[in-house]
Amino acid sequence: MTAVPPDLRATLERLSGLIDTHLDWYGRWVRSLFFPATSPKAPPPDGFVEWAQAPDRHPIADQPAVERVAFLHADVHARALALSLHAGSGRPPREGDFTEATTRFDEMIAQMRRLERALSLGLYGIDPQTGLRARFGLREDLVTFLGALERGGKTFSIVIGDVDRMRKLNGRHGQAGGDRILRAAALALGRHLGPDDEGYRAGDDAVLVCLHGARLPDAARRAERMRQEVVATPVALPSGHVGRMTMSFGVIEAVKGLTVDDLLLGAETAMREAKSTGRNRVVRARLAEPDEVEANVPNG
Repeated sequence: MTAVPPDLRATLERLSGLIDTHLDWYGRWVRSLFFPATSPKAPPPDGFVEWAQAPDRHPIADQPAVERVAFLHADVHARALALSLHAGSGRPPREGDFTEATTRFDEMIAQMRRLERALSLGLYGIDPQTGLRARFGLREDLVTFLGALERGGKTFSIVIGDVDRMRKLNGRHGQAGGDRILRAAALALGRHLGPDDEGYRAGDDAVLVCLHGARLPDAARRAERMRQEVVATPVALPSGHVGRMTMSFGVIEAVKGLTVDDLLLGAETAMREAKSTGRNRVVRARLAEPDEVEANVPNG
């Protein structure tokens, strides 16, 4: 593994401290809601905003992973403030509002931990263009995942998504526009990753997602939701215009006996079939089982 540079190490240590700070604050905040007479108010910490804007921070400010945590951070704090004001008037928090706030908090912490893991890979462990994990560790990770599967571990599926007509988009909007399109695509896919899932930059215009615990039908459904998210995601282009994009997806489930090359080739072949049959669609990899030949997921 590449050694962690001093500036990135400090960035990582501050982020880890922020996670601990938020976990401590959460406990105090819950107590202040339900036992206001004995527990002082617990204003939410603003550390993540300061961390995200620090001039000496490793340059990943515009990456989807950071943007997602920043959004969740602001949302959690807004919900916490609203509930605290409600409790301050002597009324207990409404169950639905409290449940939604705690759900968002859990998501924020999970995303912060994912960002923490990504940064811990070192300077080249996170792709600077997409905010996803860099491709150099992809094959090694897949070997590890397949090895665990062979020993009776849980299954997983991989999804490869490739931006449609990217060469044409680069020609129309320039390289800077193409970078924004790819970044927006990665952000859209990232919204559908669970805490245990992993996203990788898999090629020039391709992203690979590893969905742990997902069998093929579930992975295809999740890929379809990713496809719809990409279609619905606007891209702010350097020209000031708002662009749109689509992606084609290939999905394969890891089963015992497959190699890393089998997995990658299967997903890439399915993705190329999606391209050749109209683009903006999801195709399942065809393996030996005849009941899996019907491979397409409807385009809604």
